[in-house]
Amino acid sequence: MVDRLADTPVGIFSAVWTIIHWNERWAALQGEWTGKHRNLVWRHFARDRVWVRDGEEAHEAFEHELVADLRLATIKYPDDRELKALVASLRAESTRFDSLWNRFEAIGHSSFSKTFVHPSLGDIRLDCAVLSVIGSDLRIIVFTAEPGSSDAANLNVLSGLPD
Repeated sequence: MVDRLADTPVGIFSAVWTIIHWNERWAALQGEWTGKHRNLVWRHFARDRVWVRDGEEAHEAFEHELVADLRLATIKYPDDRELKALVASLRAESTRFDSLWNRFEAIGHSSFSKTFVHPSLGDIRLDCAVLSVIGSDLRIIVFTAEPGSSDAANLNVLSGLPD
């Protein structure tokens, strides 16, 4: 499926938001995901968020959704040592994560837009959909641009495709 969506940035994530597969367009948009930074929650809370700029309301909703998902994973996998270590590291690293963790929320995902700040192309505004795979813990993130927009043209430039 990911290969068939070659013109769209797509990433597949585990139950704890660690990226397990992505396509070339995803990598062109967001760069390499290595080490601890393969985990979306870690990337979001424990480092500067210079790669994306979104509105305050969308930013807060995204944080709540990530933390709620991680909490659900700890309930589903209570003996997972790596998951426990991730949560402990995040709580120690980020007061914001720790504050949200203490709320015990369970919420679903919403669709939203994000503005990526690309080092050579500047701002690229994309719609984001988080898809859950029924019967598994996988989540698929798909970014799309409005057809014919400058954002769509920039996605093409990222992949070396003509406008």
